[in-house]
Amino acid sequence: MDELVTLFLLVVFLVFLGVIGGWVAFFRTKDLRQRVSYLEAELQKLTQITKQPVIKPAQQRPLVDTAQNTDQTLANKEVEPASDDAPREDTRPAYDHWQPSSPQQAKGSTNAGAASDRAQHITSQQASAFFKHLKQNWLTWVGGLCVGLSGVFLVKYSIDQGLLGPEARIALAIFMGISFHGLAFWLKGRLNFNSDAVAALAGGASITLYAAILAALHLYNLFSPTLVFILLACISIGTMLLALVYGPVLAAIGILGAYIVPILVNTGSNNVAGALIYSAIITLSAFALFRYVFRRWLWVGVILASTAWWLIAYNESVSLSILLSYLIVMGYSVLAIRTGDWALNQHDTLPNSRTIWHALYRQYKRLAPDEIYTNGVLALLTLAWLTVGMQHTLSTADKIIAMAFFGLLFFICKQRPSVAFLPLLAITGFTLVAALGYWSPDYVRLLPQATIAQLLIGISIISALGAYWNLIQTRFQGYWSALATLTPVVMMSLAYLRLEGFANDWQWATAALILAIFYSALAKQLVKVRWSDLMVVSVLLAAHFAYSLAAVILLSDAHLTLALSIQLISLCYLNNRYPIPVLVPCVKLLVIGIVLRLTLNPYLPNYALTPHWPIWVFGGPFICSVLAWRLLPSSNQLQGWLQGASLHLLSLTVIAETRYLIYGGDVFHLDFTQREAAINTLIWGSLGLVYWYRSTLSGSLIRLYQIAASTLLIGALANYLFGSVLAFNPLFHKSTWLTDTPIFNTLLLMYLLPTILLVLAYFTLPKRLSKVLLGLVAASSFLLINLEIRHLWHGAAMLISDGTEQGELYTYSMVWLGISIAILALAIQVKSALIYRTGMLVLMCVVAKIFLIDMSGLSGLLRVTSFLGLGLCLLGIALLHQKIGFGSNTAQPRETE
Repeated sequence: MDELVTLFLLVVFLVFLGVIGGWVAFFRTKDLRQRVSYLEAELQKLTQITKQPVIKPAQQRPLVDTAQNTDQTLANKEVEPASDDAPREDTRPAYDHWQPSSPQQAKGSTNAGAASDRAQHITSQQASAFFKHLKQNWLTWVGGLCVGLSGVFLVKYSIDQGLLGPEARIALAIFMGISFHGLAFWLKGRLNFNSDAVAALAGGASITLYAAILAALHLYNLFSPTLVFILLACISIGTMLLALVYGPVLAAIGILGAYIVPILVNTGSNNVAGALIYSAIITLSAFALFRYVFRRWLWVGVILASTAWWLIAYNESVSLSILLSYLIVMGYSVLAIRTGDWALNQHDTLPNSRTIWHALYRQYKRLAPDEIYTNGVLALLTLAWLTVGMQHTLSTADKIIAMAFFGLLFFICKQRPSVAFLPLLAITGFTLVAALGYWSPDYVRLLPQATIAQLLIGISIISALGAYWNLIQTRFQGYWSALATLTPVVMMSLAYLRLEGFANDWQWATAALILAIFYSALAKQLVKVRWSDLMVVSVLLAAHFAYSLAAVILLSDAHLTLALSIQLISLCYLNNRYPIPVLVPCVKLLVIGIVLRLTLNPYLPNYALTPHWPIWVFGGPFICSVLAWRLLPSSNQLQGWLQGASLHLLSLTVIAETRYLIYGGDVFHLDFTQREAAINTLIWGSLGLVYWYRSTLSGSLIRLYQIAASTLLIGALANYLFGSVLAFNPLFHKSTWLTDTPIFNTLLLMYLLPTILLVLAYFTLPKRLSKVLLGLVAASSFLLINLEIRHLWHGAAMLISDGTEQGELYTYSMVWLGISIAILALAIQVKSALIYRTGMLVLMCVVAKIFLIDMSGLSGLLRVTSFLGLGLCLLGIALLHQKIGFGSNTAQPRETE
């Protein structure tokens, strides 16, 4: 066994000497190649100088002229770019293009506007430089990584083979790391040029030291955790300091490579919390390095690596206190360590704008890329905080740290208004997580009700205090006042959903009403002390939301719609009193919600079948919409919205009450019959006309309204033609719905009301459709008249297969003749050739029917009388035709012979 150990140590020593010799030979060869290239470039430059033509005396300018034009010459002179072949003297510091930036420079003294203009160009240029550097020096990177891995795998090999004792293994690994660092330092002093290979060697040495110290703790317990913590911190600080000398290669291999050490040296102890603390140490060291030397790609790598370790720890169910503390450390590192702003006193200012969202948009257009990345990391940490709502249990420390993290968001917003969206992001995300836990309890872990109540109360209090603090310290008071007042209402809604059995519905509703009354009183007090109108409106909107919450909890579906509609009146009154733009979208959203709720009521609410409930369920919101519309001046843009909504609600009221009467109270009866086809035609047609009329009143979304109107009108026409006219026509379909009452029967509902809708469409829709609509009106009217005649002779049994009586045929002829005469009279009145031709066509059809059908069965004196009367009528109509002059055969005066 001793011989094997001796042989192993000898092989390791020879490999070590070979590595050193290889590195030295590589550096000397590279140095010689660079010197040869430099001498060749100098020789080429001298050759070009000797080939330049000699300036003759006649070509030389006078010295006086040269002196006079010296300034102009220097001003207009353009510096020609150096040739690619010409040598360039390397005058940069030891870490060449890795130029350290001072803490003052890192505090954001650059011009934000210029940075945004150059951001895209700089980013593409840096990416190109990075890939070029990687292409030229990939051997250096791989070599340095292999050196580091050699130390790690040496420890692993000694463990697997059992060759050395624990102390000897760790000592050998530490000796290798220190030796590599010494060799790198010696080479750095001997070489007179900058070499990334030396930096790679130093990086591999740092990885070896990281692995040795970590193995000493987790594998053998040779050192105490405190000592290991100090040693790792020292190695990190040392690597940071050496990166200032060696450049980015050492930073990349040493800092980022240190993140993978716990993976390579697997202890089997599953101490993920210790690995997370180790990751925090590396992260702090890296950001301390970025304070002096900064590269964006390395910064992104640190963020990704630290985030990956957090995700691993979360997946392994590490204590939430440690996870949240890790997030706080990351956030503080991003904001403070790199910039040196230890107290987070750095301020930025949002540009002047109407709303905070527009100001944020303008701010992000001019922010430097580094600031945008920093704000993105803060948003990522905020999303990670949402895991608080996905736990089974929370300890007291977990809840305290979670609330501390949430409170720090408001402090950061005060210092950096460009991240003012973070509290809203946290509140919105927590609301979604909590609501998802209510609707999908199997997907999100459910916390105990007492813990949920504590979190909701804590978020409400911190939001109110933090938003108020920002309100008095920063601009955009409307945003912060809305956040301070609306968050408690949202948290109360979540409490009502998640805290089952905590209180009765009337107790929750009473609490919401008390909150609404408190906000109303607060708004009144704000008016007295002359606070801004935007803050007053924000508080009043919160009062409306609290009132809505009480209505949702306490009232049924039918009463809830009416209760929500009443707020239209109060909101329009507020819009008159405080003409603030934020009220306009609130009114629009409420109108959309009421209209959708009533339009889709068969699928959303469940109404109780009380007597004539459509009158107050649909008519109540209609009256509220009309009253709100009347409160507004004619110039207000909300008038168009409320007018369109009023028409829509009126149509729904009429249709719902009609269905109530037809189906005996069952408004949502689903059975596609004659009645259903007729009702669908009325509903879709009237709503389509309302939407088209609404498009003429809207200043925006005109195209959307027109598409909706076209869809409804086409559906109504198809339902009428294929349903009422073809499928359920009483001439071909036996129906029990028809009654024997003459004239005033269900035929009016099936055919008269659609005809009226066609007439309204003729006056509402574009003129290019007028001829088509006029033809449809005429055809529908003609069908209705003939069906009513059939109903007069046969009652409800109108099937055409039952035959036709002779008197019924005469009735058709008489009515058709009257129709043709009426059409001709109308043509004379309006002087329309088209209508006149239509009347003549109907008249020709009547004559043909009389000759071919009506008189076919007559004989004797009755036939003589009928033909005589018909002939006299036709002669009179022909004389009238010639006198009017619509046709080509007009009456001409007789010529005298």
